[in-house]
Amino acid sequence: MTTAAMPAADVDLFADPVLADPYPAYRVLRDAGPAVYLPGYRVWVLARDREVRHALDHPEVFAATRPAGLFDGLTAGEAVRAPAWPACGHARARSVDGRPGEPAQRAAGGLLGGAVPAHRVPSDPAEPSACAPGARSWDESLRTIAAHRSLRTFAGLQAFITDQAERIVDDLVAYGSFDAVTELAHRFPLKTIGTLIGLPAESRPDLLLCAEASLQAHGPLDDHTVRALLDLEHVFALLVAELAAARAPEPAVLPTPTASVTAPVRRGGGTTPPDTFAAPPSGDVLGQAAIAHLLSSFAMPCVHTVAAGLTGMLWLLATHPGAWHALRADPSLVPAAVEESLRLETPVQTCARTTTRDVRIGDALIREGERVLLLLGAANRDPRKWPAPDRFDPHRNPTGHFVNGTQPTLARALAKVHLCAVLDALARRASHLYLDGRPRRRLTVGTRTFASLPLYVSAG
Repeated sequence: MTTAAMPAADVDLFADPVLADPYPAYRVLRDAGPAVYLPGYRVWVLARDREVRHALDHPEVFAATRPAGLFDGLTAGEAVRAPAWPACGHARARSVDGRPGEPAQRAAGGLLGGAVPAHRVPSDPAEPSACAPGARSWDESLRTIAAHRSLRTFAGLQAFITDQAERIVDDLVAYGSFDAVTELAHRFPLKTIGTLIGLPAESRPDLLLCAEASLQAHGPLDDHTVRALLDLEHVFALLVAELAAARAPEPAVLPTPTASVTAPVRRGGGTTPPDTFAAPPSGDVLGQAAIAHLLSSFAMPCVHTVAAGLTGMLWLLATHPGAWHALRADPSLVPAAVEESLRLETPVQTCARTTTRDVRIGDALIREGERVLLLLGAANRDPRKWPAPDRFDPHRNPTGHFVNGTQPTLARALAKVHLCAVLDALARRASHLYLDGRPRRRLTVGTRTFASLPLYVSAG
């Protein structure tokens, strides 16, 4: 197919108005065809549920073996050496001369220069919801990454998350008015995930910075992306060093990821992810490369998914009072409401893949080596899959939606536990939930987040 004959759309997914409200653009792309070419970025877009699902189910064709976003052909270090790039935006992320040091360049370049396989838990259609009592214990997956012995089983981790949610929600109800971004969405996962991996409290804000910057860095190579690269260039290396220093006295708790992590195995015609980690030999010392892998493929996506998921969920409930009162009347709706909020306000909106061979989707022929952007947020609102897709309905059971592009993942499962714990605690304590001011969106590539979400709750 010639370029002129390609199904194409004049849509700028990275313009500020589209980042603020992407759903009209998503509708245009879904209606344009199953695969649409964006000539401005030289990338193919899949915006429908069926095609996105097909791409994720066939990693041998749609491979995550190159950078996860759109910029290509540059390492992080090469990008930030260009003289026109802006200065780094983070106080800690600058060397004496304003340029990154070589170790930091290697760390961030490795993080963004190639896809890091997600640490995934075994997939089982019969597995109970992570929100439900009696959910299966993931001892083998969790004990190897837990910095504290009490967190090495799923039951222990779930109890810890629930306890922290209860404490924070007690504070929020006592406050009455609060900003859900700073007081909940940032505070909660930094406490739980930071504790899980043994990250010192003073370093936890850097984990959030890296989580947000890693997604922003997935966009086209513009000023926003380069600022994010600069933040990652320095802060990620500092974070790795700080976590390495904090690992004593149990350095063997976190194993070095093995080849089994990177290679899903075929069982019964489907792709079944391997265990999260293989147990290390006794006495192994965790190296910085393994810590970097842990941060980039587990801690950072988990923190972001929880933070974005919480604000998206609370914004939906604050603007849909009928749904809030339904939850108060029937707490059994909590797991479904969490799933519905993740479908409607998908924390990670996009992920990119590269074709390993020519592939035809509808009338479009996508050549080997071309970039394909999967619009998870668009697929989650596809009317071909979901009736009344733009409606928030806590009675809906939206199983099969996309959260972060690799399913199921440990980050996704833990995000659901966090969201369920907060929503359950809040529904039992607060009779009303309102907006207490005008929310402000944070315009970030590939994700839906808030800069501020003022809320008011009344006890009862």
